[in-house]
Amino acid sequence: RFLLVNIFVLLALGLLALLVYVWQLWKIENLKALDPMQIGLLAIALAVLIVSLVARSVASGYRKQIKKFHKALFDAQKSPEPIETKGRIKELKTIANDLNKVIEVWDKHFKHKEKELKKDIEIERQKLANLWEDLSDGVILIDTHYSVEFANQAIKEVLGDPPEGIRCFEYLENLEDPCELCQLQEAMETGKPQKIIKELRDISGQKRYFE
Repeated sequence: RFLLVNIFVLLALGLLALLVYVWQLWKIENLKALDPMQIGLLAIALAVLIVSLVARSVASGYRKQIKKFHKALFDAQKSPEPIETKGRIKELKTIANDLNKVIEVWDKHFKHKEKELKKDIEIERQKLANLWEDLSDGVILIDTHYSVEFANQAIKEVLGDPPEGIRCFEYLENLEDPCELCQLQEAMETGKPQKIIKELRDISGQKRYFE
């Protein structure tokens, strides 16, 4: 559980750092320019980070108690001299039971919070998807590995429905490797928006121009 909590802390920190980097939030004007959807995503990242840090603090305390519990057991087992163990074993059982109860409570609490956060993220994702679907212009979302993550209905009517896992250069130009002078690579290297006009063929074979 302690490892899982640490993973959530790192993921939350990574997400928060990514948002700060992408949106350049160290500039006050960029922070003020955030739309409600971006603010919601930023709030979710902060909430995940806070919950994860609290859970990590609690889990760290549990680890210390468990180490103390193990040390007491080890000391009781390695001693060659007869000792009175009845009271100590009873004490250790009480500590173990209390720890189990606290861990169960926090485990349920953490799972509940995780479920709520996943639900909120899915709602925001659906809102964004609906927004793109309503656009009259065709829009394709491509990740940093060139995979087509999303294509709205407007672009599907022109270029067809992209198969799952297809990459942009395969979908748009039927190539096996990324295009020469790839604007996606340029955007990732410079961190700035890029624009290019491309001549592509639609599903009927006609040449059309796309930005």
